[in-house]
Amino acid sequence: MISQLIDLNFFSLDNQEISFKIYRKRFNNQDNILNCYKAKLPINKIDSKYTDYWITLNQINGFEYFLCSQDFNYYLTIKLIWDIFLDKIKNSLNNSEYIIPKNKFSRSIFLIIKRYNEGNEGINIGPYYLKVESKYGFLVDFRFKK
Repeated sequence: MISQLIDLNFFSLDNQEISFKIYRKRFNNQDNILNCYKAKLPINKIDSKYTDYWITLNQINGFEYFLCSQDFNYYLTIKLIWDIFLDKIKNSLNNSEYIIPKNKFSRSIFLIIKRYNEGNEGINIGPYYLKVESKYGFLVDFRFKK
C-alpha cells in the first residue's frame, strides 16, 4: 500500500499551551441555561473522571470558576478559539467584507477578496484541531462563491 500525504492549508498557532477561565455547572438533564455550552470536563484537575457541565465565559450565579486547559476538551478549546476569532472579525471588518454561514455548527468565515458579477473570490478560514499532530490552528482554503 502506498502512503500518501494530504496537503492541508493548516496554519498552527504559535502557542499551543492554551488555558482559559470558564464558569461551569454540573449538567443534570436540565434545559440549556442562558445559552450555555454543554461539554465534558474533568471533575477536578487531577482526576481522570469526566462529567458533563454547562459552560459559560461569563460569571453566573450557581456556576463555579474553573481554569480550563486545551487538553481537557479540544471541542471546547476550538469553540473558544472560534468565539475569539469571530469577535475579532466582527470588530475589525465591515460586515460586507465577510460571510458567516447560517449553519450555527459551521465554524468558518468566508473573507471576500474580490467581487465579480458571477460571485465572490475569497478565503474560507476556521479554527481546527489537527489530531494527528495534537495542534490547534486554522484551516484556510481559497474559494469562489456564487
